[in-house]
Amino acid sequence: MSKCTIENCERIIHGHRLCSLHYLRKYRHGTTTKPKTYRQLLIEAGKSYCPQCDHEYTLDEFYKDKQAPNGIATYCKTCNKNDVLINIIDLQN
Repeated sequence: MSKCTIENCERIIHGHRLCSLHYLRKYRHGTTTKPKTYRQLLIEAGKSYCPQCDHEYTLDEFYKDKQAPNGIATYCKTCNKNDVLINIIDLQN
């Protein structure tokens, strides 16, 4: 059995000398590399998306997060502050 022609891929060929993973990527996206997510495209443009308030903001509106894969917090500063205030009120009650 032949192996996929993509470098470091040891999977068996599915079609067009590619394994099923790379074949489907090529068919769906036109390239065998992993497509970028919407969030990655926004960060490259200097923006990010807050899923809580459903808005796009510049990166200045987000806290830095060392644990996040992209180094930026998921929620904007406003939503993050609101969550903290709600948690403080809940703890006081």
